Amino acid sequence: MNNTSPTTQILTRLASLAPSPPPPQTLGSTSCICSDKTGTLTQNIMTVAKVVYGESNGSTTHDAPSSFTGGRKTYSVEDESFRRLLRCSVLNNVSTFNESSKWLLDEDDNKVTDSDGAFIPVPFEGEVVQGDGSTITSVNWKPVGNASECAMLKLVQTEAALGIGDAEKVRKSNPSLFTIPFNSKNKYQVHVHEIENGPTTVLMKGAPERILDRCSHILLSGRVVVMTEEERQSIVEQQEDLSRNGLRCLGFAERELRKKEYPTGFKFNAGDEKYDTPNFPLGEDKKDTVHPNATTGLVFLGLMALIDPPRPAVPPAVAKCKTAGVKVIMVTGDHPVTAQAIAERVGILWSKTRGDMERDNERFGRSPGDSDWEDPDSARAIVVPGSTISVDMAEER
Repeated sequence: MNNTSPTTQILTRLASLAPSPPPPQTLGSTSCICSDKTGTLTQNIMTVAKVVYGESNGSTTHDAPSSFTGGRKTYSVEDESFRRLLRCSVLNNVSTFNESSKWLLDEDDNKVTDSDGAFIPVPFEGEVVQGDGSTITSVNWKPVGNASECAMLKLVQTEAALGIGDAEKVRKSNPSLFTIPFNSKNKYQVHVHEIENGPTTVLMKGAPERILDRCSHILLSGRVVVMTEEERQSIVEQQEDLSRNGLRCLGFAERELRKKEYPTGFKFNAGDEKYDTPNFPLGEDKKDTVHPNATTGLVFLGLMALIDPPRPAVPPAVAKCKTAGVKVIMVTGDHPVTAQAIAERVGILWSKTRGDMERDNERFGRSPGDSDWEDPDSARAIVVPGSTISVDMAEER
């Protein structure tokens, strides 16, 4: 006799959606399921699909090789702005490649040698034949770490376009001096590196809106220029367009430090456990006390947009929950526009939000009283940005 509740049986059959531990046997009934996105609703296999960086005429969106772009790439590895974006993405990054995946191994996981006794390396990339006979390029080396950082690491290794060599050589040539780890409140991560043949440099990555707030300048074809409001708005529009396609965007910036103020051996620190009082400038935004050496903000380097495909089993599972009268809510730290696109793709959102109706009314010139006017108050779907929730968790206070 099966003693589990009907709801538990449904969740158990959909085990691919449930992280450990499995659904409790004592679960009686469920009216609402709140689910994490990354790795639960999606495959947690991220790939850089688009990059945005500054060319001579302003910031431009380019394809990066991925399933989203059909393997196309339109960026230029010769552009200094793109190279600096890549450098930031690999230095402000702690993911690595599994060393054993770089070598041909036998059944006992021992390295195989050639006729001269040398170990046989595994190529970084290889061609994989799909069911329809077509081929795609696949990465043979296995990345280890955060999925977003692994995606950036694979892009850098694909190009090895930094003039130094592969990702690990880039890191060894530009050693890390200090790190501020990512946290959900600040939504950025900071690394300070000693740059080969250059000044000590602060490298930042994080939520685009947090990065842009701290930038006063931008890199255009390798030249640092003051960022205009038009350029800032162009970046915001490109980011929102990428997010509407379900891509997760990250922004990148840097700041070179003067040797006179930050000599060799300078002890970097971030103040208290909230990392709110660093002894070096971060291009402070309006919420921070301006650092005495913050004569300018950071230099904006660009964006990377990542794709993380939904798990195939998710849409039908969500549909079954809705049929059973169970409400499904997605909880994520992604940008609200990205979150909405993914929620629509897996069937969590199936009707217009208030924002959708307001935009459509404005786009088509609709006014209250018109026959085709959509009342935003009637919206049955909702996206709630975290910034609208005033209650902080204890660890964020």
